[in-house]
Order: sequence, then structure tokens, then C-alpha cells
Amino acid sequence: MAPYPRESNSSGATGAMIAVVVIAVLCVGMLAMVGLGLFWYFSVHDTEVQVVEGPATDQEAAEVLAEEERLEQQPPSPLTAESESVEPASPEVASTPETSDLADAALASDIDETLDERDSIDPEDAEGSDATSLAETPQKRLTDLKPLETLDVSLGDAQLVRSVQIDGQVYSAALWAQPTTNLGSCQISFPLQKAYQRLTGLAAIADADQEGSAVPAGIFRVYGDGNLLWDSDLLEGYGSSRRLDIDIQGIRLVVLVVESHSPSDISLFTWADLRLAPI
Repeated sequence: MAPYPRESNSSGATGAMIAVVVIAVLCVGMLAMVGLGLFWYFSVHDTEVQVVEGPATDQEAAEVLAEEERLEQQPPSPLTAESESVEPASPEVASTPETSDLADAALASDIDETLDERDSIDPEDAEGSDATSLAETPQKRLTDLKPLETLDVSLGDAQLVRSVQIDGQVYSAALWAQPTTNLGSCQISFPLQKAYQRLTGLAAIADADQEGSAVPAGIFRVYGDGNLLWDSDLLEGYGSSRRLDIDIQGIRLVVLVVESHSPSDISLFTWADLRLAPI
């Protein structure tokens, strides 16, 4: 009997190859779909994070940008050794007979500081200031000028400029200079702006309506730009006075100071008949 003929294996191999190719194509397709899905997922979530981190509105974005620009423009303010070191303030020296020299030095220093501050102000810009037209219209009386500063003057119900009687003679426009405290001092300053050459007048203790046993006493001083120009020495008793005639050419600020050596209620100090001679 003839042997049974065997079928060829070529068709089976071909089918296996086709199956492998189909499976490979399907795997590649699935991988591609998974990759596209992952790409889409991360791209969407990345966009959401960026949106959350940024400002919610255009207005908030503008505010954030403006704040950043302000911080960039703001200059740094580091602490330095000079700003940390502060000189201790000098204690005030009471104006008493034993410390008159120290009081003069302190007053001169205060006047210098006042002058430095006033120099930065143009008189033309000071509305209502008497210094505005001093050069054009020189004044004849110091009391016609507006005081720049008045310190520790006891006025009561009366005015700074008043009528007084000195040794029986009446002066209609005198400066009152009664200190507010016992054994105290007071001062009145006027701007001159270098417009005058002489200051004349009378430093005095006014007459009292009723004189008691206590005797008023005081020292009168005139300062120009922080320098002592005139000193009356000690005046004692009601009606006592001393005439002054001072060269004030080139002086910007004059300060009238009275140092009391008696209780305040009897220290009837006054500056009378103060006149300015123009240049």
C-alpha cells in the first residue's frame, strides 16, 4: 500500500505569521492610544495648575504687578552705625545768678539753631511777616515789628506791648518782660534781616502801685545772632533803669532777655522806648 501523502506546512506558517503581525499591530495601536491619553491627561492638568497659581482676574494681576514695581523702586533703609548712635541730650541749665555764664552759652546755641532754621525761609514767601518789607519800609520802633518768639513772659490779662510808668514817667509802647517763675528768665526775639544799624531804648523795672518790703532785681541782656551785644548789670528797685545804645548793623535776629533775681510777682521788668535806626 502506498504511504499516506503528508500535507505541506507552508500554509500553516503563513497563517502564524499573519497572526503575529496582527497582534503586533494591535499592541502598537493600544500603546499609541495609551500614550495619547497620557499626553492629553498631563497637558490638561498642567494647564489647570498654571491657572490656579496665577491671579484669578486681570485686576488682581495688575495689583500684583504694581506691588512688585513699588517694592523694586523703594530704596533700602539699612541701619547704620551713625543712625544707631544718638548723642545724649544736654540737660537744661537753670537761669540763676550762679549759672549765668552757662545760661548765656545755652541761649546763644539756641539762637544759632533758630537762625539756621529761619535762613531756609525766604521772607518773600512768609505771608503776613513783618520781615517781608523791612528793607523797603524801615520801622522806627521795635514794638511795631511782630515778635518772632516769646518765651516765659507773664502777661496776665494785658498785652505784650503796653503803657508803663518808670520813675514817674509814662512810656506808651513798652515791652513787658515779667518772668513766669521766681528767679526765672524770659525772652522776646525780633527779625531784623540786616535792615538796621542801631537799637536804642531803656531797660527798666516799672513803678509799682504798692511797694512792699521785697525789692525787685534783674539783669537785662541783648543778643544779636547768638552773640551778647549788651548787658545792663544788676538793676534793683522799682523805677531803676539803664539806657542802651547798640550797634546792630548786619544783625538778622535780636533777642531781648531778662534774668530775674527776685520773685515773679514783683519782677515788673520792661523794655521801653525801643527805637531802630535804619541803614
